[in-house]
Amino acid sequence: FTNTNSSTLKEQNDGDDVRIGGLIRNTKIIKTKKGDLMAFVTLEDLHGSVEIIVFSTLYAKVHDLLTEDSSVLVRGHLQKDENSVKILADTVIPMDKAEETWSTSIHFNLDITRTEKALLAKKQRRLLPCPTLRD
Repeated sequence: FTNTNSSTLKEQNDGDDVRIGGLIRNTKIIKTKKGDLMAFVTLEDLHGSVEIIVFSTLYAKVHDLLTEDSSVLVRGHLQKDENSVKILADTVIPMDKAEETWSTSIHFNLDITRTEKALLAKKQRRLLPCPTLRD
């Protein structure tokens, strides 16, 4: 369900959409200028740790998940500069809800008798990076 880990984040580009999982090790909650709560979360996986920024709108929905030793999956955008790598969270879900929340595979059923061969070839080229693509 993830596409990166704490050690490979440095290889990603600023702004990339990333999904990472791990244990919450620390949560620092602050009040914004508007008086809303947000959090800075340290997420640890088998390779290290990364800071996750959870802005107030998302924090209001997931604050109960942001407790120490909770296992979560985070989807967000990478914020990267010369000195640090952070993830701006868009979604935080419990690890045990991953299968019902995110797909691990997609299946296509095509009627090859009614589809042009050139279109099929184009679709196959687009999907080739998928490791489980079958003819």
